[in-house]
Amino acid sequence: MTLKVHYGGIFTLNHLRVYENGQLRTIDFVSMDTFNLLDIDVIVVAAGYKYKFPVMYLWLVLGETLDNGLRPFQCTEHILQLFEHASYWKTMDIYLDRTPL
Repeated sequence: MTLKVHYGGIFTLNHLRVYENGQLRTIDFVSMDTFNLLDIDVIVVAAGYKYKFPVMYLWLVLGETLDNGLRPFQCTEHILQLFEHASYWKTMDIYLDRTPL
């Protein structure tokens, strides 16, 4: 699976929801057998992003917009949902959000 991790930005709502001023880190060959939430922390910190907790992780259902396709990514159940979609699409977008939706 390939992960596109969007971090350092904020969601804004002009007409449609947009993730602005963020950075993107793409990671190929992520194993769905061993992937967990701590892996996202490591990826983002390794990219140089410094943030204070809490940070909300969200993933985007492919084919959906940021307005209606964002799903929480905070526990094992959410990881399983993400993997269900990833098994079909092979690429997933994950967003870090420091602001409430």
